[in-house]
Amino acid sequence: MAAYFPNKAQGQYLQMLLHKLDKIKQGEVIMCVDFNCIQSPVLDTTANLTGNSRKKLISTRKSFTKLIDHYDFYDALRTLHPSDRDYFFHSRAHNTYTRIDTFFLDRHLLARLNRCTVGDMTWSDHGTVYLEIHDAYQFKGRSTWRLNDSLLLNGPFEQEIRDALQAYFTTNAGGEASDDIVWSAHKAVVRGLFLRKASYLKKHHQTNLLDCHKQIALVSKQNKKQPTPVLASQLQNLHTKLTELNAEKTKTLLFKLKANVYHNSGKASKHLANRLRAKYASTKIARITVADDNQYQTPADISWEFAKFYSELYNLKEAGNIHIAKHDEIDEYLRRTNLPQVSQVKIADLLKPIDLQELLQVIEGLPGGKLPGADGLTNAYYKIFAN
Repeated sequence: MAAYFPNKAQGQYLQMLLHKLDKIKQGEVIMCVDFNCIQSPVLDTTANLTGNSRKKLISTRKSFTKLIDHYDFYDALRTLHPSDRDYFFHSRAHNTYTRIDTFFLDRHLLARLNRCTVGDMTWSDHGTVYLEIHDAYQFKGRSTWRLNDSLLLNGPFEQEIRDALQAYFTTNAGGEASDDIVWSAHKAVVRGLFLRKASYLKKHHQTNLLDCHKQIALVSKQNKKQPTPVLASQLQNLHTKLTELNAEKTKTLLFKLKANVYHNSGKASKHLANRLRAKYASTKIARITVADDNQYQTPADISWEFAKFYSELYNLKEAGNIHIAKHDEIDEYLRRTNLPQVSQVKIADLLKPIDLQELLQVIEGLPGGKLPGADGLTNAYYKIFAN
């Protein structure tokens, strides 16, 4: 909000302005104000004020401060520079400098206040006032790491992982550390190997892509000067190679998109909102007709009629012709009913410890492309290295 104060009675104007603003404001408020007067006779002017002028200014400052504090606003410049002397206005007639412009922020913006400075006075007698506030939006950080299953298709690298696991568990299993710690720590070890391999493949792919672009530019330049079938064939092969390289990147992006859709499909996110918006359009109830042939079209009336219908439908206490079973009757009914029961043999089988063969069968039956936990290791990892 911008406000230009009159040349007199600035205190009354400020009181009226803040009172009205308090009634209509929503969210966070920034006021850009030209007071047409100074607040501090020491910090806000180069003129030497004495006598009544100084006393009047001190009184005005007190009333300003009281009003600003009451409505929970803060002077941005004085918050960051409480004792600095800088000026926003130059009076050529008196050759004096004053600070009559400022920014006022509400309390919620103080934590995001970064900078408030004064620019040079160029074509105007007022200097530019700069205000910098941090963005309130939370930027999305790095997504949770997830194993790229394509890394497991590399035979030599798979063997490298297998050897690393064998060496790790041979060294650490059965030692002073508990089994839980050994198992959790092995995930950090293999994750480091996967990250190293993924980084190498990414750099290798980028190098190949850059070399392909350079070769295409070179061959195209030669073919433009003197076209030959050999150069045309080389160019065609390079274009095919470039398409294959881009296809690898596209495949990775599509996989990430699919994973992102699956991850956010059940969360309160933009993706779910878009899906619900389309579903809402197809299932929207525009109007209803009730038993007395009255039609209702407004959402409030429709909701009320549905609520009234179901409250009457399930209100058994007020329905005189329906018998409500008591607890004794329910217990007697359950005793007379032959409900299936688990045999003692089944109970003993369910309570016995899980053996290795059962565990391997479960791992073998895990669906592909999914994570059994939050560590980022996929089902494919556990299937390949189950032994």
